[in-house]
Amino acid sequence: MSFLQDLLSLPVPTYPHISPDGQKIVYSTSLPYGHKTGDHFRSALWLAETGKRESARPLTAGEFNDREPRWCPDGRGIVFLSDRGKVGEGCAVYRLSIEGGEAWPVTEEGNSRGIDRVEVLPGSGRGDGREGAKLVYLSADEKSEEVKAREREKDDARVWGEDWAYNRLRMVDLDSRESTTLVRQDVHLIDLACSEDGSKIAVSWVRNPDLEATYLYGTTVAVFELATKALTEICHFATYLTDLTWVGDNLYSIGPADETTAASSQMVFSIDLSTGIKRKGYTEQAYGEVNCAMKLKRLGTALAVGIQDGMADEIHMLEGRRRESRVLFTQNQTLDAWDAIVRPDSDEVILALSTSSPSHPAEVYTMSVSPLSSDGGRGAGTDPITPLSTHGQNLLTTYPNKLNRIHSQFLTCPSADGTVQLDATLFLPTRQSTTRPPHPFPTLVTLHGGPYYRFTSTFAPLIPHSIFTTLLLTAGYAILLPNYRGSSGRGRAFAEFGKNGGSGREGYDDVIAMTSHAVREGFVDPARVGAVYKGS
Repeated sequence: MSFLQDLLSLPVPTYPHISPDGQKIVYSTSLPYGHKTGDHFRSALWLAETGKRESARPLTAGEFNDREPRWCPDGRGIVFLSDRGKVGEGCAVYRLSIEGGEAWPVTEEGNSRGIDRVEVLPGSGRGDGREGAKLVYLSADEKSEEVKAREREKDDARVWGEDWAYNRLRMVDLDSRESTTLVRQDVHLIDLACSEDGSKIAVSWVRNPDLEATYLYGTTVAVFELATKALTEICHFATYLTDLTWVGDNLYSIGPADETTAASSQMVFSIDLSTGIKRKGYTEQAYGEVNCAMKLKRLGTALAVGIQDGMADEIHMLEGRRRESRVLFTQNQTLDAWDAIVRPDSDEVILALSTSSPSHPAEVYTMSVSPLSSDGGRGAGTDPITPLSTHGQNLLTTYPNKLNRIHSQFLTCPSADGTVQLDATLFLPTRQSTTRPPHPFPTLVTLHGGPYYRFTSTFAPLIPHSIFTTLLLTAGYAILLPNYRGSSGRGRAFAEFGKNGGSGREGYDDVIAMTSHAVREGFVDPARVGAVYKGS
């Protein structure tokens, strides 16, 4: 096989999930850029031991699209989504023992509707024998026989606004496989979060499944109480909300700092439920002014927050209603996916990370962090970061000359109008012994879409959105990735340049300014420079 074929066959790890006792990690791998194997998507599940170097081993063979694994409450098995019932078409929840054996379906294998969100109900299936573990999830009703018949007969014209496939909130018993629909309304559920005792489930919805519905009509948050079957709307947000997370008496979510537009930085919002489940407002909790919140995860009695801070990807711990946080992890490289739990027998936090470097493909790592360290609140690893997987080993050993020489560095310069500082990631095809290269490189300037997105250091041959970078880097070209105004990672003022076409004005000037700076610094050959734009 060629380098490009091997590169595009590389297993990319994602969705790490730590077991309840903190001893194991399950995750999935799939092909780069969402490529298929043959006619269908394939994904395999892997199991590794926390802190044990190169301990990852496959749980499934990758013959199906096995993905999004989660641990059962007893830590002896996992649940995951798969198309095993009908390859390429079906979607069901399956259960698998980590000791081996065959996976078996928990929901109906023949279902063709997707499952959008899955969470194990806290407090269920604790081994007391009174009840089995429960799973809550979002999915639309299956197509009727009439609809299926029309599709077979090619008499299935789609009329916008008719026959919306609304997501419902459902619960299934992992042992009996008995499924119950909890919330059925003519709205489209998009997210859920369980209370810590499992007695309540928060959901968010939009008016319909259309992609623009969130921005046209906003997002509603409600709470369903399992004991009373009551559904109570508690607030409405003007645009989108993501990562609904329940910690203690608070619901947290991520949304735009300017709630009237998507062209703003992302911050953490909170809803105080300490006075009961009733209609109330939300408050701005943290982040979004000089950085951007990207992901939330319940961390014991605290909240873990993934943020972009300039060119750094970080994980913070936010406690209670305090606006101050502690940094658990930081690096000037893309953090593709992560999970975090508090170690059951101490206050240490265990992190599972999927990340890469310019010359090394993504692997899964773990580390332990003390959140009570005295180093200025930045956290301190009590264990070194440990690689659990070796997915890129074959690529590294087969093509060392193509990968080892690639490296990246960050460039900064003022904008043309002098109002902001700009940054960019520059990937070079050879390592430099000095800060200034001996000669300028032919260069491709790659622009991200969004505009709310940003480039930082990552595995260079698989830079997001553009396979051309692989061919050019290995052919001796440099790749310049500017983060123009409107990009993420720099907070509200920087992101809101994306409003009203600002990225087409100031953003254009920023790309020119950063490219000119790279020319002056001797990295870019002005006679051999091109540009490519990819994104939304």
